Amino acid sequence: MILGLFIVGMLTGIVLFYIDLPAFSTFIDEDGVAEWLTVIALVGSAAISIKRFFQLRKHKKKLFLAFLLITALVLLFGAGEELSWGQRLFNFQSSDFFKEHNTQKEINIHNLVFGKLKLNKVIFSLLLSVSICLFLFVLPILYRKSEKIKHVVELSAIPVPRNYQIVSYILLFIVIVIINDLRKWELLEMGGALLFLAIVQNPLNKELFRVPGKSKVKNRDGE
Repeated sequence: MILGLFIVGMLTGIVLFYIDLPAFSTFIDEDGVAEWLTVIALVGSAAISIKRFFQLRKHKKKLFLAFLLITALVLLFGAGEELSWGQRLFNFQSSDFFKEHNTQKEINIHNLVFGKLKLNKVIFSLLLSVSICLFLFVLPILYRKSEKIKHVVELSAIPVPRNYQIVSYILLFIVIVIINDLRKWELLEMGGALLFLAIVQNPLNKELFRVPGKSKVKNRDGE
């Protein structure tokens, strides 16, 4: 279902870009469908992490549980940033600080600018891009090859991507490349958030998050 929503969302973005630019703008603009799908995916991933925390609190070590909560908080922070913490929903004004240092004059951190330093470019673009590449293309290999890395992953409650999820991300990157519009990054956020939700829900190491003693149901991969 998550992958289906991802496919529909991306196809909608591509089709609208090529046949109806005003509709494409509406789709990816602030408070549009793409943004809300991003928020829903982030909140959904956080909810899964919180649910696992309560399900496994008597079965896992404190470090494992702490990482589940940290993951949930980071994801909820991302959702809050995406919505500028409800500023547009509830129509409240930005403080002078955000009016002066935020490129959108809104209450969020990722659009802050201090002189020539743009947090969005340094933290939310460069560092996030490197982290995503390591997560998708390095972690799964090391997890399979190295017992030490596998041990660290299991202690840290890190969901490991499956092969089809990695391929889906590659297709997402290809879609972003072929769209010649600066607003395409909203599509990248939407697609990336939905695919991350798919990884959290059904990771390669799903057994790590299974409640001990709970009946095991085979998924479509026969696991």
